[in-house]
Amino acid sequence: MSCARRYLVVFLGFCGLLVSIGYRSVFAMVMVHVIKSNNTNEKLAVFPHCTTNGTSRDLSLDWSSELSQLFNTGYFVGSFFTQVPGGILAVRYSAKRICGLTILISSIFMIVLPFAIQFHEILVMAIRITQGVVEGCSVPALNGVISAWAPKTEKTRMITVAYAGAYISPAVAMFISGVTACYVSWHSVLFIYGGLGVIWSLIWLFCIYDTPSDHPGLSNRERSLFDREGSNVRAGNRQIAANIPWRQILTSLPMSAVIAGSFCRNWIFSLLITELPKYFQDSYGLPIAEIGWIAALPDVFMTVVVILAGALIEKLIKSQKITTTFGRKFSECFGYQVNPLDLAPQYASILTGLSRLGSIGAILSTSIAAYISGHSPTIESWHKIFLIAGAVHMGGVVYYGIFASGEKQSWAETRERQPLLHAAAEDDTQDLFTQSVMLDEESTEKWIFVTMDT
Repeated sequence: MSCARRYLVVFLGFCGLLVSIGYRSVFAMVMVHVIKSNNTNEKLAVFPHCTTNGTSRDLSLDWSSELSQLFNTGYFVGSFFTQVPGGILAVRYSAKRICGLTILISSIFMIVLPFAIQFHEILVMAIRITQGVVEGCSVPALNGVISAWAPKTEKTRMITVAYAGAYISPAVAMFISGVTACYVSWHSVLFIYGGLGVIWSLIWLFCIYDTPSDHPGLSNRERSLFDREGSNVRAGNRQIAANIPWRQILTSLPMSAVIAGSFCRNWIFSLLITELPKYFQDSYGLPIAEIGWIAALPDVFMTVVVILAGALIEKLIKSQKITTTFGRKFSECFGYQVNPLDLAPQYASILTGLSRLGSIGAILSTSIAAYISGHSPTIESWHKIFLIAGAVHMGGVVYYGIFASGEKQSWAETRERQPLLHAAAEDDTQDLFTQSVMLDEESTEKWIFVTMDT
């Protein structure tokens, strides 16, 4: 029996987030290594001394630690401006192409970074901002693809497993970065991750389809499943993009709860994946290899909790022991990413793009960390940073708990039905539109009516 195609979407989604989110941790670890600290305490190290130290495979830059942290802020600033445009592009064109191409471009920049780091800090900042700009489109587009491929009874599980790649990503990236910087070369991990990103992008672009109805090799069993439980998301085209209910989306309290959750989650998550290596160096003077495995531990445990909690919530919702809304509010402690798929499956990429405007939390958290630790790189300064982060996160949990919803919103419904031939004549992406319609073999009608969702 062939593997269900929706599982391939989830697996590649997991791998894509594993690699692309890892770019942030990889860069942060490389910066900690090449900007040498005077307080490194080798006596605390479990691993042997780095064999690259003092060799041609090592690099020492006379840059400030505050500058290295501002590189992270530059990345998040760049991504902030393309979250919503990325969602719109995914609705207007092809979500899978937007996702694949943006990660491909960022991967190429990852390979260029080692040369830029040795050339000038301004070039490094320009590359980090550009990576943020292109990667800002990738996650909204990815959510658009998963929304189309997620049957109603598997929605939570699919999005949870795919996003587990993002949660485990910092752990893998920090460990690999620490080991390779100490025992291979300071820049080897940049080439490794950049190369993996290029390979992943090509596989994604050639193997994934925007919707189940686009896939020519879908089995009858899986096609029957999508007939019963599919969200009927249509591939991107001009007509869908022109009818986005912006006013209802922007005034929706459940949507504002998703944005609030995203803001607070970005604050914490970005702090952990980009600033934790600097914290261990400033507070304990640990070498890079030691930092790699210690900083990875929280992400390992978080990944386990996210997957188990996601499976538990889905089981409770499916057995009707809890409502979808209660399940989403409760699971805010483990991850809110599936919520846009609940509110409006057809516009999941748009809602994800809006929610990821919460990346301003990442901008603020990394800026505050750079300011406080840059002026006083002590353990007391880091205590202040973590206390601020905890307070912000608690506020987001309270707001989400009051206003969030797990039900599909009224504005997500189709207001009118349109004949296929008429719609195709007005759309310059006729091939994408017509492929997204699931034909009923028993129908003898000459006019076929389609809806965004049923």
